[in-house]
Amino acid sequence: MRKEIAALGSKARSKDEEREDKIELYTECLTSRQDPAYQKIERMGRMEIDAKGVLFTQGRCSNHAMRALDDLDVFSTRFTPEQLGPSLTPYGRALLLGEGAAPAPASPFDQVLHGTIDARLPVTLRLEPLRSDGSAATTYFYDRYRQSISVFGKYRDGVLLLEESSDTRLRLTPDGAGLRGEWISGQKKLPLVLAP
Repeated sequence: MRKEIAALGSKARSKDEEREDKIELYTECLTSRQDPAYQKIERMGRMEIDAKGVLFTQGRCSNHAMRALDDLDVFSTRFTPEQLGPSLTPYGRALLLGEGAAPAPASPFDQVLHGTIDARLPVTLRLEPLRSDGSAATTYFYDRYRQSISVFGKYRDGVLLLEESSDTRLRLTPDGAGLRGEWISGQKKLPLVLAP
């Protein structure tokens, strides 16, 4: 975008209003996209990861009425692995650069876990991040049926108690990056084991 602004500015000065409008459009766009407030509320476009690095693609700067001025349309910025390296965590370095081993997650929260109920019924569970008040939400499904079941509850004193219905609940304790506990329905209790 800076190249486009410079190229437009270096052309012979004239009363060409279109050229001035383009410079203003791109300057405002560049300024707004560097503003941290914009970055917090706007999606930053599309990200693609490939062997050459990471490619970020942004949408056009212009609104519908100003499209005739916008010669850039969408624009992309590529970061090579060497450029990304200093900004990555050890997990990011392992994942994107193939350096070292990816460390195991430290907790079961904010993960997809796989396991079994009663060592015979395969299930998949998506545990949301733990909220500040200790409340937790998750969905799980039996792998065979793939029908989402929502459960909600609290994490208190090292125990995650999730209610599925008035008589069915999950009582789980963290086990490293996984969970171990029971699926309880009425008087029936079955072991439940989940891991990343």
